Amino acid sequence: MIEFVCPHCNQTLQIPEQYAGQSGQCNHCQRTIDVPEAPQEGQPQWSSTQSPESDDGLTIRQTLFSFKGRIGRQTYWTYQLQIVILAFFAGFISIAMGRVNELDPETLQFRSLLFPIAISVIIFWPLLALQVKRWHDRGKSGWWTLITLIPGIGAAWQLVELGFLEGTYDDNRFGPIPE
Repeated sequence: MIEFVCPHCNQTLQIPEQYAGQSGQCNHCQRTIDVPEAPQEGQPQWSSTQSPESDDGLTIRQTLFSFKGRIGRQTYWTYQLQIVILAFFAGFISIAMGRVNELDPETLQFRSLLFPIAISVIIFWPLLALQVKRWHDRGKSGWWTLITLIPGIGAAWQLVELGFLEGTYDDNRFGPIPE
């Protein structure tokens, strides 16, 4: 038997191994699911190409690096806060590095800017992916992320839409309702 969790209703399913790799309907929510391959003895429940799922049925890799699908507010806020905390600590490290470099004024500008620029580039993609998937949950194109470029109102609009308003109540063109 293959035991896995339905990505739509979060119910644990036990399916005979003969159905591994096939599609079918969940017995609980009646939605189409893909039955995973049976793990070999000694292998973890997910392979190196997969990772554990977030609350919305997406893997962590899909949640942070893909622009496809939808995520709910809880997943959005969870990852947003983790990234902000990471950036906060990176800022402290950057300040500490700048103070160490005060002893050598010639390298101060380059070294003290290199770390924050690298961290900004690293966290930009996951933040953008989260925002796009949240816009998808609202039934809108990911291009709405550009609304933050409007001075004054853009960031506030995005905060309200992505952080506080519910997504569409049914499946939309971007995927099924996130759990």
